[in-house]
Amino acid sequence: MSSEAVTLLGVIRQHSERPLLIQGDEQLTPSALVDAALKIRSAYPELENAGVALQFSDNLKLLITLLAMDGFAAEILLLPPCLADTSLEHTISATGVSWLFRESGPTALAPEPAAVRAHDATHWLFTTSGTTGTPKVFSHTLSSLLTTTRPARGKSRESRWGLAYQPHRFAGIQVVLQTLVSGSVLVMPAANDINSMVESFVGNGVNTLSATPSQWRNFLSHGGLDRCPLRQITLGGEIADQAILSALAHQFPAARIVHIYASTEAGVGFSVADGKAGFPEAWLGRHTALELGISDSGSLLIKSPAISHSESLRPRLTPDGFLDTEDGVETANGRVYFLGRVTGIINVGGNKVHPEEVENVVREVPGVRNALVRAKNNPIMGQLVLLEVQADGLSAEEAGELKRRIRDHCRALLPAYKVPALITVVDELAVSDSGKIERKKSA
Repeated sequence: MSSEAVTLLGVIRQHSERPLLIQGDEQLTPSALVDAALKIRSAYPELENAGVALQFSDNLKLLITLLAMDGFAAEILLLPPCLADTSLEHTISATGVSWLFRESGPTALAPEPAAVRAHDATHWLFTTSGTTGTPKVFSHTLSSLLTTTRPARGKSRESRWGLAYQPHRFAGIQVVLQTLVSGSVLVMPAANDINSMVESFVGNGVNTLSATPSQWRNFLSHGGLDRCPLRQITLGGEIADQAILSALAHQFPAARIVHIYASTEAGVGFSVADGKAGFPEAWLGRHTALELGISDSGSLLIKSPAISHSESLRPRLTPDGFLDTEDGVETANGRVYFLGRVTGIINVGGNKVHPEEVENVVREVPGVRNALVRAKNNPIMGQLVLLEVQADGLSAEEAGELKRRIRDHCRALLPAYKVPALITVVDELAVSDSGKIERKKSA
């Protein structure tokens, strides 16, 4: 490493001695974090220049170990706590890391793990948040991860960020890095359930919070965040439809609301702060430090210094260096709107249906907390649109009335093949550890 100033420890050392990270009754200053990280380096010198996988269920221990490994290990592979068995073995094998570091300490994955450093900066390896199959892995450096973070300024130091994302995920690391770079306070809940998060955020006066639209819908339903003095709200990870943007603006009128386009492979692309879904069509072409375009097949193209360095992305790069994000978009009335993942399209009798597009329309219906669309296999049409609607404690009669209103609303706004053929009302829709709604395979 050419200079410690470009490591996380170097960044933290520049901040004054005040609480930087809060979890429960524990308040850690920059020097306390640095000391804890250096103890790990001292205890495990064999990890220097090695490839190390980190898999922790304790988020605080994960972050301290991450501080220790950046600028020390050659590669850091961030693994979900739930990854196990064949998927864990395949992911570790694909990356070639030689150590697995858990709460109990590091374990060698080979009899004589070899040092692998072949570059100046530590490479950070992130897994995708897919729920099926072996996760894909994408590589970043601290430099690429810091592309969009804001440096320390007067007001940024007054921010008290709540960590709603999991820190092994790309979105969680973005929140962590923003707080560490700006020298603001990071409030980390001791548990990941919504009650623990709300209690922690309210109790510590969180005023800046980033979460997925699915998480925000659950926060709004819970109601407890009304006691937080929120002045900055950020949405990412899923499509931010107009319904959730308007609901947040109504509930938190004093807050600035921003939705961000980012992905593990593309890095952080851009943010939109005008309160509207999508982004201005005028941004196509060059927009600040990146370039945006639309492919012939209708997916968003991005050229940015934040794009992952992974070789696996080469097939998705155009000859002029744009990454095909595989996120479908369309233009209308001077705006570019997100339709959903191209890989998740439902084929109804030869007609393409983006699940996210139907979900956005359904969420406009009063009484709907959230919606999930998936495919139902059909011998005649190939697939049909199956809808699950999250609504609070409805009687059978009320659920039937809600279904009728959903069908009427969809028929008024969507072509017939996009209207849900089957609707089920449920009390809860599962949200993954990445904060996104759990999408299921075809029924």
